[in-house]
Amino acid sequence: MNTGKQSAAHMGTNIKTVREILGISRELLAFEFHVSIAAIEKMEKRKIVSKQVIAKLSEIFQVEHDQIEAFEESRFLVYIGRRWHKDKR
Repeated sequence: MNTGKQSAAHMGTNIKTVREILGISRELLAFEFHVSIAAIEKMEKRKIVSKQVIAKLSEIFQVEHDQIEAFEESRFLVYIGRRWHKDKR
């Protein structure tokens, strides 16, 4: 039965998936974020991540914050494809 409620996104999983699609290692993300690799691993396991962290990740990943917060793989791939195509012009 659909109650109309959506389950909350797991932000850590979204972050990990975006990172992997972009081909960014945990090591590189840790370096760019100025934290340890262990801190990145911990962040990728959290269900909730602060807006400040999402904002910083958006800068590092060079994507809009909603691409992380409301991650959907097919939508993200279209977004990346359009950005890549735009950059090639």
